This record gives sequence, structure tokens and C-alpha cells, in this order.
Amino acid sequence: MTRLAAAVVVLGLSARVAGAQGMYLLGAAKVDVTPPPFDAAADAVVFPTCPAAVFTGPRLFALQEPYVDRDGSGFFNYDTDVYCDANMNGRYDGLYSSGGGDHLREWVHDPI
Repeated sequence: MTRLAAAVVVLGLSARVAGAQGMYLLGAAKVDVTPPPFDAAADAVVFPTCPAAVFTGPRLFALQEPYVDRDGSGFFNYDTDVYCDANMNGRYDGLYSSGGGDHLREWVHDPI
């Protein structure tokens, strides 16, 4: 009987340890993730390999890769514009709307 009790205690302790490894902690936070507006000084720091004299395409928000606006639309266009692939991932990194992969953000309706 003593062995059975000891086995039950050992199994009970190991179950607690195993249960602790799969725990999730939940919480809540409020953080403003609205895209910051374009700032030329900050842009030079973020994209040092993309000279502003070459990549002159207008950008409304910070963190959009610089590009040359060849078609004069005022926005990056996949068919005509050339971009500076600053992180070398092979694609243009802009701020996209949730409406689709090629819909660049044009304004902020409400802070996010």
C-alpha cells in the first residue's frame, strides 16, 4: 500500500510539472500602431543604402521603401516603378490596406 501511495504522489507531481509547461498567459494592452507620417531625416537613417536624390517617389508614411515614380502617379506602381530593396527580400515593402496585396495605404481614417 505504501508503494501505491508513493506512486500516486510521484504521478501527481509529474502531472503538475507537465501541466505548467503548457500554460498560456493572457492579458490586454492598448498600443497605437498607426503608421507614422513620412519624415525625410528619419528616412535617411532607416534607409541609408537608398539615396533620396535617386529614389524620389513620394511616400505618405514612414517605413515604406523608397522608389522612383516613373509613371508620375504619386504612388508606387508595380508595373513601372523601380524601388530600393533595402532589406533585399525581393519585393517592395509598403504599407498595405487590408483590401488586397496591391492596395497601398493612402490615408489614416482613424488611429489604429
